[in-house]
Amino acid sequence: MAQLIEEPTRVAKTSATIIDLILTNVPEKISHAGVFHVGISDHSLIYAVRKFKPLKRRPTIKKVRNFKHFSETEFISDLTNIPWQTVFTTSDPNLSWNKWKELFIGTLDKHAPVRHIRSGKHTTPWMTAEIRSAMRRRDYHKKKAIKLKSDSHWHNYKSLRNKVNKLIRVTKSTFYINKISECAETMDLKKCWSTINSLLGKQHKSNCISELKVGENVITDPNLIADHFNTHFINIGVYPDKNDTPNECGENLYFSDTNIHSQTNNKFNFSLIK
Repeated sequence: MAQLIEEPTRVAKTSATIIDLILTNVPEKISHAGVFHVGISDHSLIYAVRKFKPLKRRPTIKKVRNFKHFSETEFISDLTNIPWQTVFTTSDPNLSWNKWKELFIGTLDKHAPVRHIRSGKHTTPWMTAEIRSAMRRRDYHKKKAIKLKSDSHWHNYKSLRNKVNKLIRVTKSTFYINKISECAETMDLKKCWSTINSLLGKQHKSNCISELKVGENVITDPNLIADHFNTHFINIGVYPDKNDTPNECGENLYFSDTNIHSQTNNKFNFSLIK
């Protein structure tokens, strides 16, 4: 095993020791290693750079709607003129839903087209210019204190380190208190939980099922996965039958296919919600 760190990693006013190590059994794969003196703690940051080809990460693309030229009056007018009666031409609720969605989304795309944008990088929302400035001055004095062995730089470093820690605590606390208060005033539970999860460090996890094991086979096709779930859930219960024993009200409970679908001549209209 090779030890890559050769510079003291914990430097105090009267001592300097190498107690933070990086060990490897393949030193030929490391381009360089070293110590970076930062003021976060008494221990300096150690690092090693491995030799490898940089990976090109795909940017995160989000779909958003452009409401720049959106007209509510024209949108409602177009929705009113859509032949909604075509939705009821089938007794299959899935086909009806797909038809309704096709008509509605088609009109929405006309008035508020979909745009693809690159998502921004993760930032620290409570970070301020004052904290960044104090951090830079803290790190500067620590580097000078180690290099020059200066008492004044050590004093300034410790003072700024305590100041930065206090600033972070106060600023972060104030930021989240204000955010939660805003959510309470607007009764926005979704935004409130998003704020709480970001405070707790919880990341959003997708609940999308990418594969399903059925017997000895693993299915990855989304349509087949949906079909197997549908088959499972429609068969876990007992279907009522016309010949079943009447219930306590003296009625036989059963489903009739003829009652699922009914024709309607009603015209689809939107009304203003006040």
